[in-house]
Amino acid sequence: MKKRNLRRALAGATLIVLGGAMFVNPANAVYTCGKGQICMFKDNDFRNTVAVEPAFQHSGGELDNFGHNHFTNGTVVDGQVSSVVNNSDFCLALFDGTNLTGANDVVPPHTSGNLYGFNDKASSGVTYPGSETCR
Repeated sequence: MKKRNLRRALAGATLIVLGGAMFVNPANAVYTCGKGQICMFKDNDFRNTVAVEPAFQHSGGELDNFGHNHFTNGTVVDGQVSSVVNNSDFCLALFDGTNLTGANDVVPPHTSGNLYGFNDKASSGVTYPGSETCR
């Protein structure tokens, strides 16, 4: 009798553990930025929701107003980017004004990081050829 109760308890605990794993909050799920992609995250350390813009997957890819672009949770990208993963072969220049104007910050190819000093400021961006020392 004790063995049957122990088996039931273990089976119940297994279901609870497996059931809990099925309900992951998408807002906390980690997105893995693929090869050639540039991924812009709403929060520091590549957390929360992400925007992966197809325009940035080639040199000369330009988005002149992030107000027309959205993160995966529907939030507008404009003024909300906190961290970037650049898995492309291109430099990414982010600007604090629309139409590629104003102050800018550059993310070299094959790098990633938080946008310290440029957090929540990006309003437009462009990709261009370059090395790890983008200008």
